[in-house]
Amino acid sequence: MIVPATVGALVVMQAGINRLVGTRHGLPVAVLINASMFLTAASCLWAVARWRGDLLPPGLALPSDATPLRLKPWYLLPGLCGFLATLGGPLAMAQLGALRTFVVMIAAQVVASAVWDWAVLHQPPGWQRVAGGALAVAGVFVASWRG
Repeated sequence: MIVPATVGALVVMQAGINRLVGTRHGLPVAVLINASMFLTAASCLWAVARWRGDLLPPGLALPSDATPLRLKPWYLLPGLCGFLATLGGPLAMAQLGALRTFVVMIAAQVVASAVWDWAVLHQPPGWQRVAGGALAVAGVFVASWRG
């Protein structure tokens, strides 16, 4: 629970800081700085995994039986998704504010994760997940209510 909670807070900080930098210098500059930092950190992680994987926790070390990388076009999609999320977060925050932006994003993530589990992992959602998704979507309306 600590890792997802931390990642959730970091996503808000990332979008907020990118919005502040973007307001002053332009959003493309903020996205470029963000992407440069990501590339640097990812390169360092790869280097440690490649040469000192024993220092990393399970799941981060490279598999000992890894095959040579043959890049497939769909391998690029997560990077494109990250770019669009990095660009879209500050844009949405400028129009909706942080709370409404992230309530909508959480609801979308709940629905998308249920669809992913069902379509990709072949795990149909039970009534609890359907109810949780409905509550998340209802939360969008409550958080967006102007009273």
